[in-house]
Amino acid sequence: MSYTLKRRFINVGDINNSGWTQYSNISTSSTDDITETDGSAWSVTTSQITVPFGGYYIVGFTAYMIGSGNLRMNPNADLYINGSSQSVYSASNYIRLAGGHDEASTQYSGIHELSQNDTVHFRWAQIGYTGTVQIQAGESSIFLHRIG
Repeated sequence: MSYTLKRRFINVGDINNSGWTQYSNISTSSTDDITETDGSAWSVTTSQITVPFGGYYIVGFTAYMIGSGNLRMNPNADLYINGSSQSVYSASNYIRLAGGHDEASTQYSGIHELSQNDTVHFRWAQIGYTGTVQIQAGESSIFLHRIG
C-alpha cells in the first residue's frame, strides 16, 4: 500500500517575521486534497500532519509567494519533525520588489525516516529585509510520500 498526502496551503498572512514561526496554513478540507492514498490513515490539522505508519518518506513543499512593503525580502523555511528543527533550509525565494518583481517561489524535498505518529510541519523566519510576504493559497502545497 502506498501512503501519499498532498495538501494545499491556505492563506495565513505575513510569513516574513523574525524568529521561527509555525503557521496554521495547512488545509484540513478533503476537498483541498491534491493527492491522497488511504485517506483514513492520515491526521491533518492546520498546523501539522501526523504520519500513519513508520518508514522512509519524501517530505516536501512548494510555496508561491507575493511580497510588498520593502526591498529584498527573503523568508526562510525549515522542516520540523516532532517539534525539532531538521536544519534543512529553503530560502531560494528572494523578492527584489523593484521593477515589478514582487513574486517568488521556493521548494524543499528530502527523504526522512519517520515513526508512526510523528508530526511534520514547516516554520518560517525572515532572513532578508522586513516587509510582508504571503504564501498564495491554492498555488502552494505540502506533501509526504512513503517510499519504504
